[in-house]
Amino acid sequence: MKYRVLDVLVCPACQNELHLAVFQTIEKPVTDSITLPPCRRNCAFTEIKDIKMAEACTQCYGVEIMSGLLTCCCGEWYPIIGGVPRMLIGELKNTLAQSYPAFFRTYREVLSGGTLSITSGAINVPEVGVKKRTMYSFAYEWRTFSEYDYDNFDQWLRGVPSPSFFVGKVGLETGCGAGRHTCRAVTYGAEIFAVDLSEAVDVAYEKTKALPMAHIIQADIYALPFKREYFDFAYCLGVLQHLPDPSAGFTAIVPFLRAGAMLFVNVYSNERRVLHFFLDGARHVTTRLPNIATRALAFAAALIDYGLLIGLYKVLTRNSMVRQVLEPLMWSRIRAYAEGSFLECYADWFDRLACPVIIRYGRDDVAGWYADNGLRQVQIASLNRAFWLASGVRSGLTT
Repeated sequence: MKYRVLDVLVCPACQNELHLAVFQTIEKPVTDSITLPPCRRNCAFTEIKDIKMAEACTQCYGVEIMSGLLTCCCGEWYPIIGGVPRMLIGELKNTLAQSYPAFFRTYREVLSGGTLSITSGAINVPEVGVKKRTMYSFAYEWRTFSEYDYDNFDQWLRGVPSPSFFVGKVGLETGCGAGRHTCRAVTYGAEIFAVDLSEAVDVAYEKTKALPMAHIIQADIYALPFKREYFDFAYCLGVLQHLPDPSAGFTAIVPFLRAGAMLFVNVYSNERRVLHFFLDGARHVTTRLPNIATRALAFAAALIDYGLLIGLYKVLTRNSMVRQVLEPLMWSRIRAYAEGSFLECYADWFDRLACPVIIRYGRDDVAGWYADNGLRQVQIASLNRAFWLASGVRSGLTT
């Protein structure tokens, strides 16, 4: 975690500012080729004498807090483990001690010396059991398929005129997975605060740790740990359909957008009902299997899918004349996967078969989310009848 994050991070339970105790840091000098944004008024270093603003910027983005503790006046506390602030509350916080025992052993005296304890009632977290299963599923998925790098960022952000849209903006990504979209947005010139509920944040951190403008945080979309009305845009791609209450997840993002900010989402479409009937029948079994077993079934499905259908299409369309004939006739998903690798097909099959929750929507459902939250200039488009791509602008605020 960089010191810069302190400018934006607040307690998700009460929205108060946090106190930082640093256990371990490393320096990652920022090169001259990287242009940092101007220091904020409440920059963590502006109160330190003899440090100029430009130097403060370098400190804010060039020093990485690898281990530490964030505490709030309300009694909540949040550890920084492996460079990632873990902003979980209630029962979800219990998973940290199980997942990162070395941290809790190393700093046992610090953690037990105060009044730190797990709280359960600070915020209503919908369906904790389902969320835990989803956490473990996606942690396994992104650790297994950490090299997955299918480039669909531009395609999934409906309403972005060009990469120049991102230059100089501060964005929020909810559900970052292994961080491939984070990397792309930062490459385009944005500063991104990327959130995921699962331990996939560890993979995302490794992938983005060389990027000063990328910040990875473990947090729950229903209890985001940021200052309100702060971000210039937000995107939530392939995430809402896996939540216990997707509509509430959409609504939870909106307060963190400033007036005029854009919100982009991507959700599953309910249009391919016959395919969904058979897939849901398989999922009735596969979601109850151990991840290793579901992974084996996903590999078999990918072998058939990619090895026969997609592979054959790729071979045949090497001939330009055959390509002209086949392209209009072939399923859109076959054409899309033909541009990628076997790993991408394999990972997507695991995602389909393993994720505990999948909910699909009609166009009117998505339009309703935007309308109910007062967003305007809404655009909604279908992608291969598999997804709805949507965007909208937050209206001027009244308070």
